[in-house]
Amino acid sequence: MTEFFKALEEYKKPTYPDTYYMLVEGQDIAKLGIGKHDNGVVIDKTTYKMLTDKGVDGFIYTENTVKSRPRGTSQVKHPELTSADKGYKLVDKDPAWPDTQGNAGQTWKTKL
Repeated sequence: MTEFFKALEEYKKPTYPDTYYMLVEGQDIAKLGIGKHDNGVVIDKTTYKMLTDKGVDGFIYTENTVKSRPRGTSQVKHPELTSADKGYKLVDKDPAWPDTQGNAGQTWKTKL
């Protein structure tokens, strides 16, 4: 039992570095680590933790800062209910309940 307490007194907590490095290829972050790379960039501990928690795929390196990767815009176009010369007459103006098809009604159109 005395060996346990002796080992406990001699135990030192591991120390972590204050600076980390990331390897940048163009704007993409290729690699994170403690070791210095040829074209590596020095980052602090909070940025390193953010990149490891959220993943490097969602970030880019521009203008000497780490930024979120811009999201693409959606290309999905949804049809809208509009008035038309020929279309459906609706029950209580509810698009789920078309009544008859004829002149001066409502129809679904996708805007381009």
